Amino acid sequence: MEKIHKLLTDTDENGNAKIDLVLVITDASVKGLGQEYETIKYLLKTLGDSKRILIGLNKCDRAESEEYFDRENNKLGEEQEQFLQDKVADLQKRIKTDTGLSLRKDDIVCYSAGYYNKRKQKQYKPYNIVQLGKMILSKIPKQKRVVQSVEESMELRDSSSGGGFWDSVIDFVDMVTDQIPAIKAAKQVGKKIWDSIKSWF
Repeated sequence: MEKIHKLLTDTDENGNAKIDLVLVITDASVKGLGQEYETIKYLLKTLGDSKRILIGLNKCDRAESEEYFDRENNKLGEEQEQFLQDKVADLQKRIKTDTGLSLRKDDIVCYSAGYYNKRKQKQYKPYNIVQLGKMILSKIPKQKRVVQSVEESMELRDSSSGGGFWDSVIDFVDMVTDQIPAIKAAKQVGKKIWDSIKSWF
């Protein structure tokens, strides 16, 4: 805990925090947050605000019941939307009461990393992965962002194209690195190496 505390509070020679973002991933399908809540509370107290924290509620396609999720249209059911709204509101209320700090709606993203049905041997699309990527970018300091054409590229490479969680991550990294001329040139020269790296995932 001392090492974690030091990492979270450490600054560089200019007084800027060395840790730009803390991403907390938790299971959206469970009703309560036990240890995860204590972790979030500790992080917020240590960071002093919610500017450097992002909470990802994964498996939101299984919230309440997996049957509610519209796989065909990759959309949450009404019951799931209500469940998640209540979950976010409860988390915000508890954090405010216990720490005095506020979690904004933008500090919490509900998503699904994709679902593989063993019985049908079918991989279903991730849900809201693009929004998670956007929120990660929005919380990273401006001088460290790669912004050019990101929004348009992310929409083109939306999870609607299918594939699993790692496919989405690789597409996202691939898209971002395309915005950096030196890396783009290196990728063109060493495409075989790049393909080998991607196939490893």
